Amino acid sequence: MLKRLLKLAALPAYVYLLLLACSTGLYCSTNLLRPLLAPGTWEQLVSLDILDLHRHPQYRDWLGGFVHAQGQQPDRYYPDTHAFHGIPYDTIPLDDDPVDPHGYKNALRPDQARVLFTGDSFAVGGGVGSRLAAPAVYARLTGCPVYNASMGGYGLAHYPRIVRHFTRDLPPDRRFTGRDVVVLSYMGNDLTLDMDVNLARQEREADRLGYLLRLGPLRRLAALALGRVGPGLALAAEPGMDGYAVAPLRAPTWQGIPFSFHLVVKHMLTLENFRRNIPAIRETLARLKALESPDLRIHVAAIPTGLQVVRGDIDTARLDPASSFAREYRTIAANLDAMQDEFLALCREAGLEALDTRPALLADPARSLLYYPHDTHMTAQGQDVLARIIRDAWPQVARDCAPLQ
Repeated sequence: MLKRLLKLAALPAYVYLLLLACSTGLYCSTNLLRPLLAPGTWEQLVSLDILDLHRHPQYRDWLGGFVHAQGQQPDRYYPDTHAFHGIPYDTIPLDDDPVDPHGYKNALRPDQARVLFTGDSFAVGGGVGSRLAAPAVYARLTGCPVYNASMGGYGLAHYPRIVRHFTRDLPPDRRFTGRDVVVLSYMGNDLTLDMDVNLARQEREADRLGYLLRLGPLRRLAALALGRVGPGLALAAEPGMDGYAVAPLRAPTWQGIPFSFHLVVKHMLTLENFRRNIPAIRETLARLKALESPDLRIHVAAIPTGLQVVRGDIDTARLDPASSFAREYRTIAANLDAMQDEFLALCREAGLEALDTRPALLADPARSLLYYPHDTHMTAQGQDVLARIIRDAWPQVARDCAPLQ
């Protein structure tokens, strides 16, 4: 009887050890599963830390994130929302620089540049390519040699690490020695969803053993299957969901396509997510400020979402008044504006020079053509306008941009 009781008592331990073996085995099978899974599925499992991201060839420990893969790059861009509205479209050609040994799209080396840009997909030219992105346009407008250390998926927490890496950690003969850094921070997710991902990743990195002992990979895989992680992907998989509505404008749009908005904007129905991240935002901005020196200035430009820029042009008479978008878009846009205002105030509180790009974008007579109507990103026209805003706001950057001899 006692032996039977002992066996029963040991059963939970056996089950746990079996689950631990499965979870740890899954976590360590990054490279084993790569040829067996669709590329998008494998990348998603790595990005969610279900598979060990340290085994991903593009993951960099110094960054706590990924860089671009070298070699053949996609030459076409597929917008976010077209399929969910049945909108016909032609895939958009990309004009990209090759990926350099650091994992970024550039024709110059960091030591050849006089201005360093960093940011997310907006800064690297999502939807147009790196040669048509604002940093490259800025270089052509001013004659300043530019290095662009940007990639889609980056958030505010990545930018101090990038600045440190290129200005301090690289060998002296390879590092950026210019005077100015320009950080392009996109209000759609830099301070909320992308920061959430990064903070959660930092927590798991700080207690990697605990993450494995708590069956983290297996638990996150189950959560993914139930749609409880990867919110953007989970929402986008439901083309008929209320709120993914077309929003016609009273102004011309790129190729005449009606505007539509990714469901991810719904996270801004309240400012709760942003408010929760304010301590981390303050700490991150302080780390950016600490990297300044008499020889290095850091500038932060806040880029609004398309909804903030075109909401005044939405043709409300053609919106379905019963749709969630009609009920919610004003609240979402107002919250995005409030977040951008507070972020700029936090930058100035940290002692950083901050630029609000909204007034110039809103004042542009062609503002409805600056963002893709079926994607979150800027058109080539929008990237050109953004580069000119940056040039005009900080003339001293171009003035002090003496080329290397």
